[in-house]
Amino acid sequence: MPPFGHRTRTRVLADRSLLRHETVWAAAGTPYTVFPMAPEDLVAHAGGTLVDVREHTS
Repeated sequence: MPPFGHRTRTRVLADRSLLRHETVWAAAGTPYTVFPMAPEDLVAHAGGTLVDVREHTS
């Protein structure tokens, strides 16, 4: 579910490792509505907070 268009503010967490990518593909509700964007832009538009979400493996 995208963090956009809600009537109330939602808490958005984004893993810091997302920023390692030059481009990420965001979805708009169907497999046919995806679009590329810079991960920094995605986090900014979503009002996200960067955190360590993923599990670190050795």
